Amino acid sequence: MHEHIVTRSPGVHENWPHLFDRPGILASAERKMADLHARGIRTIVDLTTVDLGRDIELIVDVARRARVQVIVATGVWWMPQRYFFGHGVDEVADLFVRDITQGIGGTGVKAAIIKCATDTQGVTPVIENILRASARAQKATGVPISTHTWAAGRTGEAQQAIFAQEGVDLRRVIIGHSGDSDDLGYLCRSRLALHRRAGQGGDAVKPQPLIAVGDVEASSRWYQRLLGGKSGHGGVEYEQIVDPAGKMVLQLHAWDAHEHPHLGDRGRRPYGNGVLLWFQLDDFAAAVVRAREMGVTILEGPRVNPNANHRELWVRDPDGYVVVLASAYGDL
Repeated sequence: MHEHIVTRSPGVHENWPHLFDRPGILASAERKMADLHARGIRTIVDLTTVDLGRDIELIVDVARRARVQVIVATGVWWMPQRYFFGHGVDEVADLFVRDITQGIGGTGVKAAIIKCATDTQGVTPVIENILRASARAQKATGVPISTHTWAAGRTGEAQQAIFAQEGVDLRRVIIGHSGDSDDLGYLCRSRLALHRRAGQGGDAVKPQPLIAVGDVEASSRWYQRLLGGKSGHGGVEYEQIVDPAGKMVLQLHAWDAHEHPHLGDRGRRPYGNGVLLWFQLDDFAAAVVRAREMGVTILEGPRVNPNANHRELWVRDPDGYVVVLASAYGDL
């Protein structure tokens, strides 16, 4: 699923061709493809990109000699050439779309997957442009994305966040090299994020809890600060709290507004008896710091829940509702 028939240093072999033994590479590739076929492999995905020296004519020659189908990629690895520093997201996306819809170079061979990457440097400006270009090309063509990551630095999380912002269906994304990590917290967070953000259509359930409050604007400020969110609506009678990606996580409604007879009895305390407002946060430690800086009423924690194998902080909001902040399931 993540193969390279051959990688090269772009520009080096073109200028010093004696360094590149094309017949020898073809013969070696032919032997390896025959071995794959003998082992039952019928298709490989070659994720070699332009900055890895993609040689589409060589790949075509190998494929013609082999009994194994080769799927080729468009995109850019984490060592982009100078061109990509000087051109915007949509211009780069157009290149990827061209490879997919018209073919690579003059070969007519069409890419069927998009490759992009983050490594030890993280999401630099040019890498962010390439990630966003990959996302837009994916949305335009429907082909999947496969990424390179530095698993030790958890760079897959940033990739997923950018893809989600761009509206990619994350069921069409492979976060590469995840097998290089045994950090279950990272792997579980990535898996949960994928499932959470992939549920964008069909019959997916989207929880949208609503609570009645005495002061909508004050409660909005409180929840925005505690959760690291922002206002998604605004107003004195109704408000939405949304996460950084714009997804609504909580609705606030004034007790006496809009004549809703089933909001409950304002005079009966405690509010939400038996119901908890539970929020999973990517950066649990930062949320704990915010809660302490705000001087919120802490009921319990921070503590480890051994059943869920994660961390929790139980607090009470200004109206008396119990709020639980939690790290991802399996975080520890």
